[in-house]
Amino acid sequence: MKRADVDGVVSLAFEEYYNGPMDFSAGIRGGFAVLESAWRSALRNGKFQEADKERLTDWLEMIWLRIMIQWGFSMREQFGKGGRDHRVFCISDEKARNLGGDGEGGSSKPPLAALAEISLQVPNGKTSPPFPVPLWYKRIVGWPGPVLPYISNVLVHRNARRQGLANRLMLRCEKQARDWGFTQVYLHVDLTYYPAVRMYETMGYEVVSDLEVSFENPRLRYMKKIL
Repeated sequence: MKRADVDGVVSLAFEEYYNGPMDFSAGIRGGFAVLESAWRSALRNGKFQEADKERLTDWLEMIWLRIMIQWGFSMREQFGKGGRDHRVFCISDEKARNLGGDGEGGSSKPPLAALAEISLQVPNGKTSPPFPVPLWYKRIVGWPGPVLPYISNVLVHRNARRQGLANRLMLRCEKQARDWGFTQVYLHVDLTYYPAVRMYETMGYEVVSDLEVSFENPRLRYMKKIL
């Protein structure tokens, strides 16, 4: 991922992870409109209405998620420059036939069709942190065990699915793991998304464990593959 790709990556990730009722294209102006409507309603009724509170909360949650995604992938772009323990690969055009010479998205033309991330993480069954952390810190947390390649954020735009893009990005991530000198790779999969489960099983990933998570999140399966 190059700096020019960050905005497209953020848009794709936000579209995947935000399931709320608000429209981000309205932006800050939309938030002020929600606030103004809630304030006028409070003046008429003597208090804020529950519906207005929910709309304002939804807007704040949407903006916060967007900021976190923007911040997270901006940090990933910085961490990935050296290629030592963190890379994000992307395909800029769903009609592209390859990933470019170094596996990075060769074009900055938005929107991106697909992306996938690989990093070194402690193989403890937990999902990776929302922001990249220094390799030395992960080694301390995982000591005396190793840190190993972990694939995450395998995302494909809804208009570019069923074209094999996720599979190609997975192969590129696996190649990166081998280039780093590793012979195994880990990931999590949402068990409610059957196409992804089938793809990983077909590619040779085996079950390590199933995670019991909160009711707000899907059930996750921890998997690994010997390369």
